[in-house]
Amino acid sequence: MTEEEQGTRVSSQYPPPPIFYKSYGPNSEGPHVNAVSLAPPPPPSEEYQCYGDTWKVVETIRSLKEEGVEQLFEEPVKNPAAEIKRLIRESLKIYSELLKIDLDEEVDPTKPENDPQIKKATELDTHFKNILYLVNHYRPHQAREELINMLRQQVSARKSSAERLRTLIKEAREKILSTK
Repeated sequence: MTEEEQGTRVSSQYPPPPIFYKSYGPNSEGPHVNAVSLAPPPPPSEEYQCYGDTWKVVETIRSLKEEGVEQLFEEPVKNPAAEIKRLIRESLKIYSELLKIDLDEEVDPTKPENDPQIKKATELDTHFKNILYLVNHYRPHQAREELINMLRQQVSARKSSAERLRTLIKEAREKILSTK
């Protein structure tokens, strides 16, 4: 390969595939001299690494106790949406109290352990973690409901198109019979 061809291959917007692409597929020419035929890796069994992180194949949601966070609701949650709304209302109340503290009180930087701002911010953080936990537990149910709605829409669309097709066929038959 000349230097000009090599420069074109490297700088072209859509460079050609590697030479050994001819070794694969229905019209393969057999293994290429420069081709390295690698077997695909085995599927991961329990964990795999991607972008420097270790991921589990079966995703599990760690409990709040495992995370070291106080649980602000009782298990089992019968109505997660209502519980999430309750926690959001409480979070708004805590946030407004935090703003009131910020506006009213002077902060003593020498005594951070007695700081009411830190206490309210920690309480707010606990509420947010509880909300996220409930939302993550609600996701499978939400996905199922979304799938059910999509399938219902597809069924109704197919029924309406089938009905339109039946009426068109009926009209076409009537026109054919009327022309005889």
